[in-house]
Amino acid sequence: MKLRIGAETENGRTRLDYVKAPSRPHSSPSYTIDTNKADEFVRKYNDQDTNLGIMGTFVISASAIMGWSITFERKQTLKHSILGIMIGTFIGMIMSACISHFKKNSLMEKYKVKNYLP
Repeated sequence: MKLRIGAETENGRTRLDYVKAPSRPHSSPSYTIDTNKADEFVRKYNDQDTNLGIMGTFVISASAIMGWSITFERKQTLKHSILGIMIGTFIGMIMSACISHFKKNSLMEKYKVKNYLP
């Protein structure tokens, strides 16, 4: 989800909101950041979001192929091959979510972004 710069709040901080989209949950949090770092953070966050989407697709695809290739080498049945693809996809989804969570949180810690509580 993409971030955008919102209104200024107290103490020289700026509110950051998620861009409205059909896939955006209604309970998406807002954040605050120092006003002088807001533009740089939003640009890096949105670029990272795009890159993490591409990386996630690659990790999930590679995991599914690995799950299939493990069953393929052992000359298993179609049922085993489908199960291998499903397990590989599931593991890829978990790995992708963990990497995305870690990268986004480390960027937020670097720029000292805090949850906005009105």
